[in-house]
Amino acid sequence: MKIRRYLWILNFIGAIIIIISIFTPTSYNDTTSTFYYVWMNQIRVDIDPLHIYLLREDLQLVTISTILALIIFSSALMSLTLTSIYIRNSIPFKKLQWKMIVLVLFVLISTLYWIIMMESFYNESGYNHWVATGGGYSPYFGVIGPFIGATLLVAGSFVRRK
Repeated sequence: MKIRRYLWILNFIGAIIIIISIFTPTSYNDTTSTFYYVWMNQIRVDIDPLHIYLLREDLQLVTISTILALIIFSSALMSLTLTSIYIRNSIPFKKLQWKMIVLVLFVLISTLYWIIMMESFYNESGYNHWVATGGGYSPYFGVIGPFIGATLLVAGSFVRRK
């Protein structure tokens, strides 16, 4: 049994991790007695202990966050679809590789843009978002998951060679 024949499972696992990360919080603040979560799609946002009320009132932030979340979600769905088409031998392996690279780039660029956008939004209000920049929010699975899933997509597409 060759393990190369079953490396397509990495693509499925990576895409599922990316999809799950869209529905989990991206950051949390545990400086008070209660947790405060921020979600990538801004559908549910708690009140910030730093008196920045309901991020979803900023229409530009909500619009861009929703678009980025949709790009990440649709890239993960496309990678699932392409992998299943490849399993049925409908597309050649070289086409799968380069299409996966494009989808991984969409996921990575969208996630990095969201991270930078949140920090700049808090900087406009005079605060910092991330712990690394002096804020109170630590990264959670919603912002770490796309990087893990993208790594698995690249590994599943480029490790196996025919």
